[in-house]
Formats: sequence, C-alpha cells, structure tokens
Amino acid sequence: MHFACACIDTDPPSKAPLRSLGSLPMRIRDSAGIRIVEYPSLSPEKPPFITGSPFPQQGWARIDANFSIDTVPYRDIGGSGNEIELDPVYSAAFGLSSDRTMIADANRLILADSANRILSVSGRRGSGPGEFQQVLDACRTIGDTVLTVDALRRVSVWTAKGKHIRTVQKDVPIVLGSCDRRGQFLSVDGPAVLRMPADGGQRFVEYVLRSSDGKVVEIVGKLPGALMAGIIVWDPAFAWSDDELVIATGRTYELIWRRPDRTIRQIVRFTGPAPYITEAEWETLLAGAVPRGSTPENRKWVEGTMGPTPRAPFPPHGIMKTDPQRRVWLSDFADASRWTVFSHDGMLVGRFKLKGGPPFTSIVEIGKDYVQVRESDPEGFTHLRFYRLRERR
Repeated sequence: MHFACACIDTDPPSKAPLRSLGSLPMRIRDSAGIRIVEYPSLSPEKPPFITGSPFPQQGWARIDANFSIDTVPYRDIGGSGNEIELDPVYSAAFGLSSDRTMIADANRLILADSANRILSVSGRRGSGPGEFQQVLDACRTIGDTVLTVDALRRVSVWTAKGKHIRTVQKDVPIVLGSCDRRGQFLSVDGPAVLRMPADGGQRFVEYVLRSSDGKVVEIVGKLPGALMAGIIVWDPAFAWSDDELVIATGRTYELIWRRPDRTIRQIVRFTGPAPYITEAEWETLLAGAVPRGSTPENRKWVEGTMGPTPRAPFPPHGIMKTDPQRRVWLSDFADASRWTVFSHDGMLVGRFKLKGGPPFTSIVEIGKDYVQVRESDPEGFTHLRFYRLRERR
C-alpha cells in the first residue's frame, strides 16, 4: 500500500471551500473517508544558505509564532566541572517514574538523581552484549525500560536501574527516531538511502515494524524512501502519536496520520508551488562541497559525486517530534531551530524558534510544558538543558 496518497483523492481541491486560519487560507475536505487539510498559499522554503536571507518567505511569515521558551533552563545536565560530561555526537535524558533520570551517551547509560549526581553507569565501548559502538538513538518505553540503537544498528534493552536485558543484532537498516512507547521500531527492507531517480520521482521501500527482540510485528507496507542527490538527502520522518504513526513524506510537504489498522485517518498538505532546484543553486552547493585548495582532480571527483541538478525542489522539512498533547512538530530543512506545529486534527498551531543563550543544536524531546535541548556552550562542552515551554493563549 503506497502512502503518497494522491491516488485516493476523489474530489478536486477546487470544489472544497476555502476557509481562513488567521490570515492563512485553508481547505478541508473528505476523500474516501480521509480528512484532507490543505494550505494552498504555503510551500516548502528554500534553505537560508541558498537564499542568503535568514527570514522565512512571505507565506511562512504569516504563521503566528505561538510558542516561546524561557531563556534560562530549569535543569542543566553536563558542561565543564559537572560530574556528567556528555558526548557531543549523541546524548539524551529520560525522566523515570522514580524521579531519577536515565542518560544515554556515546557508549554508556548513566542513572542520575534530580541533582545530576551519578548513581550508576552501565555499558562500555565494544561490540559485545551490553556494549556500544556509539549510541545513535534511544527511547524510554512503558515501565521505564530504555531501548538504545548504536552505530552497528544493534538494539539493546535495559531496565530502569541500568541492568542489561538483551542486545539484538539485526542486519537491517533501523529507522532512527521511530521507537514507540512499546519499544517497537521501524526497519527498512532494503537500502537505507536510494539514489534520486533521473526523472526526480518518488521511490517507495518496504517498512517493517519490529519488537525490541528484533521479531517482526507487522509488515507496515511501502512508504516513501530516503533519496539522495549529491550531498542532499530527501529523508522521510516518522513519529508516534499514541498508537498512530505520523509520516512526513520527505519529497513534498505532506503529513500522513496512519491508524494501527494501516488505514489513513488524515493528510495535511502545503499545496503552494515548490520551485525546482536551479542550475545556479546546484552550483552554489557544489562550490561549498569542494574544499579550498582542491586539485582539479579532486574537484572533478566532487562534481561526479554531486551529479547533475536533481529534478526536485529542496527537501521540505527536517526532523519530526510529537508531544503529549498529540501535536506534531516539524523542523525546517537546514534550520533545526525553526519548527512548525500542527494539532491532532491537522490545524496549524503556530511556529516556534529556538533562541537565547548559546547556539542551539537540536531538540531532543518536547514535553507537556518543556523542551529538552542538546546544545554546546562557548567552551565546547555539551549540555542537555530543560527549558519551560510557553504557549500563547
């Protein structure tokens, strides 16, 4: 079953009445029992490094910035002189029901109290059971079990006290960020990244839902695959909203809510025109990809790797998160500090911009009234900081 979904529309968009969300027109219709929400004046932005402008294009500027965070964190893990020194590649903290915190780091799990004092350390660098080769992803599941995925694509399961339960070696590409509250995760039956077709069309791959012991729970079906052209990847994003799988397709600005029975409940689209990458823009990317002082031979190799200008717009989005209110947060491509927020019924809630303090790097978690951010301080030390999230009423 393909989830690009253009094939299931039974009513032309022009037949659905336009409504207004603030200053933004939108169109809501039903297509074969699927709720379709379209924003005809919005389309994906071109990245700032191409436009040279840090400001969003005119259509996006009309989305209200309905969220802000405090400038001072209420909890700060890591940094110089702190008992916990974090890895800059990956780290994440998970609150446990015992008022303790489990921190996943490069090759260890740290159990800490509310004052950031280390209670225990589990794991070490290695390739055996209970060892890590650079943690790339982690999540907390029901019962405070912690699941980790390392660079060898091994899934390890740990108790809330840091006791190793099992490590599952699966020679399959695991989709990072796809773990649900039951400890299940998505994997791809085939290459993790495919080369962009010459015609610029979408390619679909088979996705499989696996349990934490590596067994197949269900064959999810064919969904958009990650496509690469040169140094750009059009990467679909996945997140769980309760038991619904939310899919951001990676090629167009489209969000799909998929029920546990594999039927589609809702689709949200930006249907404004998205201009294709121009030859001049591709040349700009090529110039940035060639290191200074490169020999003609090296430049020729980079040009061959980049290939011709792809027949596609720039990627429409970055990573995706969901929060306890079942809202969907989708970051901009090439600017992970800017996010667009959608409600459970597909309404645009607003925009969100990380700001204040040292440069933010990435959001790790969005809670009911806080965000957890992984960032570096001026000295280069990594922090996990918790900021209060404010929503304008």
